Amino acid sequence: SDEIDNNNHKKPVLIFLPGLDGIGSYSFNTIQNLTSEYDLWRLEITSPQDRSSFIEISNFVYNNIKSLDLGPVILMGESFGGLLAFHLALRGKDLISKLVIINPATSYQQTQWQLTGPLIASTGPAFPLVSIATLLAVAVEPTQFQRIGQSIVDRINSTETAIIEIQNLIQAGFKILDTLPPETLNHRLDKWLGLGSTILEGKFSDITVPTLMLVGQNDRLLPSAAEGLRLKNLMKNTIVDLITFPDSGHALLDGSINLKEILKESVVFAGPKVPQYEIPYPSDDDIAKADKQFELIDKLVSPIFLSRDSKGFLQKGLKNVPLGKSGRPV
Repeated sequence: SDEIDNNNHKKPVLIFLPGLDGIGSYSFNTIQNLTSEYDLWRLEITSPQDRSSFIEISNFVYNNIKSLDLGPVILMGESFGGLLAFHLALRGKDLISKLVIINPATSYQQTQWQLTGPLIASTGPAFPLVSIATLLAVAVEPTQFQRIGQSIVDRINSTETAIIEIQNLIQAGFKILDTLPPETLNHRLDKWLGLGSTILEGKFSDITVPTLMLVGQNDRLLPSAAEGLRLKNLMKNTIVDLITFPDSGHALLDGSINLKEILKESVVFAGPKVPQYEIPYPSDDDIAKADKQFELIDKLVSPIFLSRDSKGFLQKGLKNVPLGKSGRPV
């Protein structure tokens, strides 16, 4: 079933929209760390029997934002969630203040996954083994294994960190299997990714919501780095802050980046940085030199006052001007 979970409604509202698994298996800890700054809500589609379409899910989120009076909200979408966030930004510009898009699945139609995905789903009894092997091959980037290995051989750190990372990878993999049996995988590839990417194509120039886009250079599931550049060029009617992580892949929110600090420093959240200039106060010598340089100009443009004395001769100044009753020159 579709669920939106939340904490409180006093901070800026941020709604996390997960990837194809519907729960954000790899992203949970990273997203939870945002609760100190944001009123965090998460879309969860937990039932493997859920057959909602892309449009139905978009309607569900849109109607909840309106009925619960949450807007304007920040939408954070990962992979499939990026598709969903873009679609919602097109539908409810007044309800969405900012977008945070992570490795969006907008390029799905240009990849081999629309052919490979159904093949994996059709492997029958071998589906769990094939799907886990595929997940490890393409969704988990080399740096994750490097961090595990480093924590094992590093004398300073205990092996506890490595064990936790291994457990997290395995648990996340089985969670995805629980929520994505073959029939569900086929449905989501077709009715979520396929339909969603088709609906959005050609409409990115209509998006006016400021967008922070985070992409992994080593994403082997989708061509996220190239897609990020393509989308930035298409989104000409809004601010797009594109950040590429050279050592990261598709599981960008696995804990390897400080998402909270990235949000704070992005122009989308902090606004453009105003240059700070320090202007030193001039010294007495500098002032004297400047006065000397402008002395001739002062003589040329400064007014000269003349007055006539009692004998009719011109003299500099106004001392010969008769004074009135108030003591001022007449």
